[in-house]
Amino acid sequence: MVDYQFSPFSSAEALLCCAWRYGPGYGLYDMSEHDAVALLAPSLDYRAVRQGGRLVGIACFGAEARVKGGPYDQAALDLGCQLDPALCGQGLGKDFVAAVLRFAIGEFRPPRLRLTVACDNLRAIKTYERSGFAAVRRFAGMSRGGTHRFFLMSRAVERM
Repeated sequence: MVDYQFSPFSSAEALLCCAWRYGPGYGLYDMSEHDAVALLAPSLDYRAVRQGGRLVGIACFGAEARVKGGPYDQAALDLGCQLDPALCGQGLGKDFVAAVLRFAIGEFRPPRLRLTVACDNLRAIKTYERSGFAAVRRFAGMSRGGTHRFFLMSRAVERM
């Protein structure tokens, strides 16, 4: 099991994440420097995810992990996560998501976990399914200045 650490972002780390580019087909996940303000706001529950002191990803919990227009109607903790694009496609997703889940369960003790993923992000969907999530609803939501199709995925919490 890979050891990941979760803590608030430094200003430099927030700006670094905002410069990450996910490439063709994944641009929906790109941020701009304006997003650094959200990453740094303690009330918005963003966490820098590090491995061995190196920033490797972002985790978000609660309302900030939702997509505008989504059907968020049952009791669950919404979460979102992004791995550094330089690390994507290397088989690290399952351990990264498992670490985010362990942190979320330990920190927030939710009855269910829920996430929202773009319908065409097959790589992430497969990783989330392997982590126990199942698609429960499809919807059109607003993100990054446009309307996109999303899956709402959910899973029960098993104490880890």
